Amino acid sequence: MSASASEAKCGHCGKAKKGEGDLKKCLRCKLVSYCGKECQKAAWKQHKKWCLALSLSKEEAAVVKIRGDVQLQCMMGNWAGVLKHEGEMEAMMAARVDGNPNASRERLFDEFAKAHWALGNHAKAARYHERRVEMLGKVQRFRDQGDAMCQVANCLQSAKDVDGARKWLKKACYLAKENGYFSVECNASMLLGLQDLREERTPEGIEQLRYALTVTDFVEDKFTGIHLEVDIAGSICKALLRQTPHGDQTAVLAEVEPLVAQFEKATYKATDPARLQTYEFRRHDMTAHVMERRGDKAGAEKQLQIIAKLARNNPRVATAFMYSGGLWDPAYNMLEAMKAAGQF
Repeated sequence: MSASASEAKCGHCGKAKKGEGDLKKCLRCKLVSYCGKECQKAAWKQHKKWCLALSLSKEEAAVVKIRGDVQLQCMMGNWAGVLKHEGEMEAMMAARVDGNPNASRERLFDEFAKAHWALGNHAKAARYHERRVEMLGKVQRFRDQGDAMCQVANCLQSAKDVDGARKWLKKACYLAKENGYFSVECNASMLLGLQDLREERTPEGIEQLRYALTVTDFVEDKFTGIHLEVDIAGSICKALLRQTPHGDQTAVLAEVEPLVAQFEKATYKATDPARLQTYEFRRHDMTAHVMERRGDKAGAEKQLQIIAKLARNNPRVATAFMYSGGLWDPAYNMLEAMKAAGQF
């Protein structure tokens, strides 16, 4: 063997070494070697473009290919196109013997769940999220696991399995409290409170929502905390107003008005344009309701006119807002009449 044949070269600087033992291989693809950390770091910008592809097994490459098409179909809203890969993916999973989950499979299950949800197959969507919970636990991504538990519960609620949903939400709360994941704890507590309200356990639901509202101050991501604060404050206001439809309104207004102010303040901090439009509808709806309870009929009517203007400017958001539930009756009736007349 010639001297040049026994020499290996660094993948960055090209310097020849006497043997592979003098070089360090890339730990992922194990196909390229470097003099040391400096050369590997300098070469990474180019090497990373094909390192993953070189390191994938045949099965893993197939998963990546499937996920590429699934992502495209998701972006297009072609849910049937997403699910055409479902059988193929299940067969590949059944063929695995090592049981090691990876990110591509977990994300695929998330996208299959979204597709089933969009098509109204809520029980199937829940089963995919349950599998995500298991996979995320194996790789110790506990925060994401808590979020997946909440998604299981959300799907089960839509599938009318309220006991199953409550079980998963309690699991998510326990996991979040044990690990200090405030966003997960806040979301799970909010969903538990909303479920209590749907089951007409109003005092328990309001108490649970009040607790969730206190947790928003500690949520790790500022903007997630803001959106949760808006949703929870609005839900408590609606519950309180429903709880006391008649009689002396002094006590309930004393509780509701600070929450409306908190809702409004949090709304102005939000940055997502789509959510901002929805919050505007909700804010004026709540304000109109409170004004009517105070006896300020002119003020309530003015708020309704603002809602009508918002509906004409944002018909898609107005339609979603109409069917979101919890609207003050005059606001709902006005929007329904406008929609029937083709005004949005």
